[in-house]
Amino acid sequence: MADFKVEPLCDERYFRLTTLPIDPQFQKLWDLYKKTKDIIGKLTDKTKLNDIIEELVESYGFEPDLISKNVSLPPLHKNSRKFVLADAVVWDSKEKQRPLIIIEIKDSKVLPSRDQLLESMKYSGAKFGIWYNGKTRITLGDQEGFIIEIPDIPS
Repeated sequence: MADFKVEPLCDERYFRLTTLPIDPQFQKLWDLYKKTKDIIGKLTDKTKLNDIIEELVESYGFEPDLISKNVSLPPLHKNSRKFVLADAVVWDSKEKQRPLIIIEIKDSKVLPSRDQLLESMKYSGAKFGIWYNGKTRITLGDQEGFIIEIPDIPS
């Protein structure tokens, strides 16, 4: 019985079954394409995050040393085991004890969703949250215990 191999055709969404061996040159090009695509995706996410951070510093007056990237926040309540991972956090003071704003950056293909941001705010105690995918921006705020969508972060 012949061995079947799955071989990509011009895009990772299309495949064909073949009994022919995969051309090593094609495989190298395909691997390079996938690595480049991953690198570009990570770079664009960093660019989106840097754009939001720059806006918070320049337009809203937050000090750059109050902003941390790639943060793991302990749970707000001691009996909870849920940690919050955030792409960036704006802290309420230099002691960095309590997050003021949580920032979540997503790929541009990801549809807007407030769920992860809402959960992150709830578990960390942050007053505001920003979700951004390069096209759509969702801003949430905690008003008297209710987290609602707001037009912008108050300055």
